[in-house]
Amino acid sequence: MPKRPTHRHIVRDIRHVLGWDQAQLAKRIGIGPSAINRIENGGMRISRRLALRLYWSTGVHWKDIMENREGPPRTRFGPLERSHLDRLQKHAENLSDKEFQTLLDNASYFMELLLRACRQPQNAHKLWALDGAILAAYEELAHDFKLQAAVEEVKAEIAQETLANPNNRKAIDQLAAPLKEAIGILIARAPQPKKEPAPKKPARQPVSPGSDNGS
Repeated sequence: MPKRPTHRHIVRDIRHVLGWDQAQLAKRIGIGPSAINRIENGGMRISRRLALRLYWSTGVHWKDIMENREGPPRTRFGPLERSHLDRLQKHAENLSDKEFQTLLDNASYFMELLLRACRQPQNAHKLWALDGAILAAYEELAHDFKLQAAVEEVKAEIAQETLANPNNRKAIDQLAAPLKEAIGILIARAPQPKKEPAPKKPARQPVSPGSDNGS
């Protein structure tokens, strides 16, 4: 019979309601099962970043998770239920183009806020560090959520869509035209290698009758 936990934690309560084991929860929020075990048993304090991931995965508010709120886990729709998670999953799988565009717009808006803040004179020295941090965060998220292969597939799809669009192809050709012209000029101006004259073949000696040559 499994030993009853001595330390209560909302993360464990969330798992039990949703019927997940530690490995299943860890996979959903991009960490190892051992980290979930330490959080649930009080050996590790859950970070704001992980609380936010759990919030978006389950609907339980990240502040409740960080504060280890007592009582049954709740969402804005009421007590957490497995049916709520099923609705979230179904919604994600059937997201409309308009809803997806809203997600893209939101992400772009928040990135713009950060970058514009760094254009203020007092913050200009932070711009390149922020740019690097954004790139590092992108790579970290792709790794944590095991999306590297999917990201590469999406990159290829976007490249194909870009090339397939006649307007984009025209724009690419217009951008490439000056480069092609410059390359042509450089090639034309480049010194041409001198051709070495071909070696002359020795004249063939006539064969005299009665000689050993050819007989």
